[in-house]
Amino acid sequence: GKPRKSISDKFVKLFEEYQYSPFNDSYLHEKDPMVVVKLYDPVDSVSWYLTRYNQEDKIAYGYITTEDHFAHFSISELEEDNENIEMEIVKKRLSECLN
Repeated sequence: GKPRKSISDKFVKLFEEYQYSPFNDSYLHEKDPMVVVKLYDPVDSVSWYLTRYNQEDKIAYGYITTEDHFAHFSISELEEDNENIEMEIVKKRLSECLN
């Protein structure tokens, strides 16, 4: 079969548009960062709120609901482990997303 398109192909432009791609020092200290994209697994009820993304190595940074904290994670691994992963464009502060 045809190789599946990576879900990151759908959102990489959004991060470029918002200039939220680079991992600079400030993003780790943001209390209520802007969430660009939400990835979620409807089956497992886990969500990843992405606030930063680096296309070169497909590493994202964001809030993971099941772990209740921020972390860096690989989008490729995420897709391997979660076949049902879906995406939603958010563009809201994290506090608004979690309400």
